Amino acid sequence: MEEIVIRAERRKGTGKGVARKVRREGKIPAIVYGKDISPIPICISLKEWERLKGRMKTTSIVSMEIEGDGKIERRSVMVKEVQRDAVN
Repeated sequence: MEEIVIRAERRKGTGKGVARKVRREGKIPAIVYGKDISPIPICISLKEWERLKGRMKTTSIVSMEIEGDGKIERRSVMVKEVQRDAVN
């Protein structure tokens, strides 16, 4: 099975207003969290997510490249939960 890589970027700020702005830009707000790290607010391109979501299983561990502050950080992640708007 080929490695799945999700490209994301750090986002500044959290909360409803920031999330709405991110969505207007065609991106999805998300959080990366784990046992030994502080929560990292990120955003993922909606186009990128649509392309990759069908290839992932609910237990898939995927690589995530998080771009921010001029550098790229690579982490192994698992998509824990996906929330959808009931209208969509």
